[in-house]
Amino acid sequence: LEAPLKRIIIAGGGHVGKRLALALEKDHQVKIIEKDPRRAKKIANDLDHTVVLLGDCANESLLLDEAVDSTDLFCAITENDGVNIISASLAKSLGARKAICLLNHVSYTKLLPNTGIDVAVLPNQETLGSILKHVRRGDVAQVKSLCGGTAEAIEAVAHNMDGVNSVVGRRVDAIDFPEGIVMGALIRNQQVISIHHETLFEEGDHVVMFAMDKKLVGNIEKKFQPL
Repeated sequence: LEAPLKRIIIAGGGHVGKRLALALEKDHQVKIIEKDPRRAKKIANDLDHTVVLLGDCANESLLLDEAVDSTDLFCAITENDGVNIISASLAKSLGARKAICLLNHVSYTKLLPNTGIDVAVLPNQETLGSILKHVRRGDVAQVKSLCGGTAEAIEAVAHNMDGVNSVVGRRVDAIDFPEGIVMGALIRNQQVISIHHETLFEEGDHVVMFAMDKKLVGNIEKKFQPL
């Protein structure tokens, strides 16, 4: 069965962490781990429904105390790439369903294999992502370049279309996605849902997926091409 991503831990209460919590706290159970006492106090005052924890996000005892093993998504977005990799990898090893880490330096992506981290985000490529959003032919809401630009994270919108390429009304395992396309999650009625092989796409679904090779993006464009 599809399981919504409800329980979220954010490592890092900086500008990005606070904005992320603000966007999620209304419909999700959000916790922020922040090591700076003054910053932790400030964001606790600014956020209404987020639990703010003072501590080290790479501390195993703290993560276990906060039930990281039942956490749906762990987001490591501190200003320190090393801390992000360590904490996201630790959270994943302790049982978090998915782990995302923010990397400010492309070279650090070489450290990711075998860490268990699901997604690495490179903020210095936001501009490139904005350009790609307008270049893509399909109904693509967002495109983010990953791993030094060799891969892409894509958010596309499912539409009813005439012909065999429409994904609406079809299960994931019935669609001919090429090897190298990894399904992430879909957003339906403002709810984030994990994608499994039996997931049935509906009109208007925002589908987040990852193309391990940019050459595969054309396949996605065709399947999400609006009428």
